[in-house]
Amino acid sequence: MSNNAPRIRLNATIRRSLRELEQSEKEKEVSRTTDNSKHGRSTGGILYSNRSKRQYLSASLTSTTMGTQIDHSEPSLDEQQKLIRRKRSLVRHQGYATIVTNYGDLNFELFCEKCPLACDNFLTHCSRDYYSGIQFHRLIKGFMIQGGDPTESGAGGESIWGQPFKDEFHPSLTHDKRGILSMANAGKNTNTSQFFITFGPAHHLDNKHTVFGRLVGGMNVLDQIEKIPTNPKNFPLKAIKFIKANIYWNPFREIEKWIVKQKEKELIQQQQLAEKNQKGKWFSDPIGIQQIGSQFKVGKYIKTSNERKRIDSLKKNNSNNKMRKVKPSHQFQDFSAWK
Repeated sequence: MSNNAPRIRLNATIRRSLRELEQSEKEKEVSRTTDNSKHGRSTGGILYSNRSKRQYLSASLTSTTMGTQIDHSEPSLDEQQKLIRRKRSLVRHQGYATIVTNYGDLNFELFCEKCPLACDNFLTHCSRDYYSGIQFHRLIKGFMIQGGDPTESGAGGESIWGQPFKDEFHPSLTHDKRGILSMANAGKNTNTSQFFITFGPAHHLDNKHTVFGRLVGGMNVLDQIEKIPTNPKNFPLKAIKFIKANIYWNPFREIEKWIVKQKEKELIQQQQLAEKNQKGKWFSDPIGIQQIGSQFKVGKYIKTSNERKRIDSLKKNNSNNKMRKVKPSHQFQDFSAWK
């Protein structure tokens, strides 16, 4: 990115969140190991349901019943996603946002450089209050809590582009600990608006779900949320509300502002260059300018220097002729001699 690109400035809230993260990581983490086979049985129905029996694909980490005819094809690249590609090459900073719940605040660092699609989608939804007032619709202790569905059924929601977007996997981004923010989906490249937050490591979700953020503040709030009881379908018996989102740093908006300023700067430079070239023609090629003006009936009374000299010379000659006395070729005699 050029030297003119915006630089991040962390405010006091973000710095405080980062300090809280550092302190929490130093503390001894509570052991949450679970038998892998038990996890396989408890999450198998959540990840993928039996198609032969139900004739539909279960939403992976969404609901046990997802709508029919889910399209797994590659999403087309529209103009908005082209802009995302340009922003992808320019973004060099993380994003920071807070999910305000009725149990407290959850502060997140977002991996905007590595996951621009997921992060821009999430931040834009937050800025538009898309998630505001929505209840988290699924909670599995020791595993995760899921939200982001306006219908609160696990079968709704859409991306900011109106269509699913691609997965973004990176070796360094895994479901390796508590507080990982990841995209819920119904299969490959079917990301929309739903997301989940892990209660512990879940490596069996790596390379299946896009990890796009991590909790950097509010671990105690997540502890309270995990303790809320659920019904047999994992729906919380006490409402867990996504009240609103506070965005502290959105690198995509900063990049967009920078792009607009660069375009304005380029237009001004082009205009100045055009004016400079036009001005130069008046001094270097006045005849050419006169000819162009005559062609379009503009400036037809403008005379070149040679024409002005010729006209001045004619006027001078005419003036001299008027002033000169005309003498006759012969003189008449005096009539007195005729007497």
